[in-house]
Amino acid sequence: MRGMFIFAVGVLLLFAAYVYYFILRSARFWLPKVRKGAAALLAALVLACLIAITVLAVQWLLIVLFYVMLASIVIDAVGLPLKRILPEKPTGKWECIRKSGLLPVTAAVLFMVFGYFNIYNVHVTEYRLETAKHIRPQGYRVALISDLHFGLTFDDAKLREYCADISAREPDVVILCGDIVDERTTAEEMRAAFEALGEIKSACGIFYVIGNHDVLNYARAPAFTEMELMRTIEENGIVVLRDSLYAVNDELTLIGRDDISENRSRKATAEILGGEERAKYLLLLDHQPLGFAENAAAGADLQLSGHTHNGQIWPLAHFYEPLGTADLAYGHVKLNDFQAIVSSGIAGWGYPFRTQGISEYVIIDIHKAE
Repeated sequence: MRGMFIFAVGVLLLFAAYVYYFILRSARFWLPKVRKGAAALLAALVLACLIAITVLAVQWLLIVLFYVMLASIVIDAVGLPLKRILPEKPTGKWECIRKSGLLPVTAAVLFMVFGYFNIYNVHVTEYRLETAKHIRPQGYRVALISDLHFGLTFDDAKLREYCADISAREPDVVILCGDIVDERTTAEEMRAAFEALGEIKSACGIFYVIGNHDVLNYARAPAFTEMELMRTIEENGIVVLRDSLYAVNDELTLIGRDDISENRSRKATAEILGGEERAKYLLLLDHQPLGFAENAAAGADLQLSGHTHNGQIWPLAHFYEPLGTADLAYGHVKLNDFQAIVSSGIAGWGYPFRTQGISEYVIIDIHKAE
């Protein structure tokens, strides 16, 4: 842990040093008559202001800075061989472009504009799965919603539109796979979200598993209590599953897990299943995409998860699996008889930007293998 902290501090210091270098180079380009010492002082003041603004007010500015610096590093890397390849005059023009700082700033702004529109553009992602287990000829249709973080990108009217779209697809089961609300959601918004979600039409019911944000773990002054949250969910006809089972019928059982960040001593999957017949199709719901090996060994057929947002901010998703924070960052995986689907979520957390992945709700059709 200490090693990771030291590494993180080192990375931040290197990042700050490059930001300073970038600002200084740009200042000397745009203000050529300013003395070197004055330019260095100006660059230091601008860096200090950026740090203060980022820490105290506009945290997403750090994302913009990251993209600006990344684009600048790429331009610098390209510029080195160009100096040797190009004639002197074109090289001079390239140096002006490089030193001005305009190109990386423009690239970062455009990328963030894309991210802003991308998070609001909700897709429908469909999967067709097969099972060797005995299930009815028409199979089952499952609708999966996760990571709504209500209040960030949706209002009540927009959410109801998506709920109507899901109802029109005639799901048998609707899964709310955590982080439907978070620490920024007001009590009024929380009630509005579950009222809308509770109106989704389904043959067998709507089921909810808790996420790490739902119970306001990160709120200094929670807008509602966990008890109020659970009561609101249940009042809207939604079944809460926390390390418990729900037999939909004699061939389909749901296994709802408590979130691992909320309950680190939670039961093992096999313990929850107990004597549940493995002949049934076992659909496991867990907000965080972890425990694939454990759940496969316990006999689960399909795990549904969210949590990762597929990174949301590029390139975060590429680190989840190598660092062990998720068994799968996004999509569908099949491990022998066990399968898992991880959704990127219908919205996002924190800031209305998505520069990685898509916003989505998921429709899964499960059929018996021919």
